[in-house]
Amino acid sequence: MHNGSKLYFSTEYLDQEGTMINTGFKKYLNNLKFTHKLNSKTTFNGYLQYSHLDRTGPTISGNKYTSVIRDAVQFRPVEPINNDGLEEGGYDFDDINQRYLFNPVKNLENTDRSNRSDVIRGSLAITHKFKPNLYLRVSGTYQVDNRKETLFFGLDTQQGRRGTDHINGTLTTRRYQTLSTSNTLTYKKKFGKNSFTILGGLEAQARDSEYARMKNSEIPTDLFGMAKLDLGTSPSIPVTQLSANTLLSYFARINYSYKNKYLLTATYRADGSSKFSEDNRWGYFPSFSAGWKLSDENFMMDLDAVSFAKLRLGWGKTGNNRIGDYDAYSQLNASVSSGYIWGTGQNYTPGAYQSNLGVPDLRWETTSQTNAGLDLGFFNQKLQATVDYYKKST
Repeated sequence: MHNGSKLYFSTEYLDQEGTMINTGFKKYLNNLKFTHKLNSKTTFNGYLQYSHLDRTGPTISGNKYTSVIRDAVQFRPVEPINNDGLEEGGYDFDDINQRYLFNPVKNLENTDRSNRSDVIRGSLAITHKFKPNLYLRVSGTYQVDNRKETLFFGLDTQQGRRGTDHINGTLTTRRYQTLSTSNTLTYKKKFGKNSFTILGGLEAQARDSEYARMKNSEIPTDLFGMAKLDLGTSPSIPVTQLSANTLLSYFARINYSYKNKYLLTATYRADGSSKFSEDNRWGYFPSFSAGWKLSDENFMMDLDAVSFAKLRLGWGKTGNNRIGDYDAYSQLNASVSSGYIWGTGQNYTPGAYQSNLGVPDLRWETTSQTNAGLDLGFFNQKLQATVDYYKKST
C-alpha cells in the first residue's frame, strides 16, 4: 500500500448444522477498513461491512400448541404388534392432554422455516488539522438491516393435519435503516502548567423501520412451498407498518488541568427528539466533574504504600427518550380484529379504533446524579481499590 494509505479486509464463513432435523445456521461476514492520509493536515478513514445470517428450522422452544421436544418425549417410537386403538405414536384423540401431539420427525421434515438477515454498515470520516492544536472531524454512518422470515407448514405437520389453517405459509419482512452524522471541532492549548481542551459538536440521526406480513391458508398442495402461496383459498388480511424518528444534538465540553493534578470538566448537551411534541422537543443536560490527584501532593510522598490516590466529585443530568416513535400523539389504528360484519351481505368492513391516547406534556425523562469517589492504588498498583457514593434522582 501507499505510505499514506492502509487497507484491511477480513471475511468469515460459518455453516453449522442444528441438533435437530432440518435446522441449521449460516453466516457470511465481510469487513473492509481503510485509512488514507491525503496530506499532512487531512486524513480519510472509513469502513464497510456486510453480513448475511440465515437460521433454518422450527424454533426449539415451541409453544403450547406445537413443541418438537415435548412430542419427542411423549411420542412412542415403536408401535405395538396388536392394535391398541391408538393412533401413531400412542396418540389418543379423546385425551385433551394429547390434542397437539404429533410425530416430531414428520413435523421437522415438513416444516420449512427460514429467518434471513442482510445487514450493510458503512462509515466515512474526515479529519482536518487547521493547526496542530485545532482540528475538525466530520463523519457519517449508514446502516440498513433487511430481514425476511418465511414459515411453511406442509401436509405432514401438526398444523397441516390438525390445525385450522391446514397447509399454510407466512411471509414476514422487516427493514431498519439508520443514517447519522457526528461532527466535532477540537481546540487544545497548553501554557505553563495549565492545559485545556475545548470541544464543540453537532450530531444528527434519522431512523425508520418498515414491517409487512402476509399469510395464506388452505393451500391444496405442499409441492411448491413458499413459491406458490397464491394457491391458498383462505388469505389473511395483510399487515403493514411504518415508523420513523429523528434526533438532533448540540454539545460542548471543556477539560482543564493544572499540573495534571487538579482536573475540571464541564459538559453541556441540548437534544431534540421528534418523539416529543414541539413544545417539549428539547432537553438540556449539563454536567460538571472535578478530580484531585492526592498522590501527587507533598504530604502524600512519605506514604510509600500508597502509589496512587485520586478524589473525584461530579454532578450531571442525562436524558432518556426511549419511548415509541409516536407515543406523544393520539393515534387511530385499524387491524384485523377491529372490523365489523354487517349489512345484507354480511360483508367484512374494516373499522378504526384509538390505539393511543396522546400525552401532550410527555417530555424527556431527566436523571440527576451526584457522585463522589476515591481511587486508591497500593504497592505500585499491585492492589487497587475504589470507593463510590452516588445519589440518583429521576
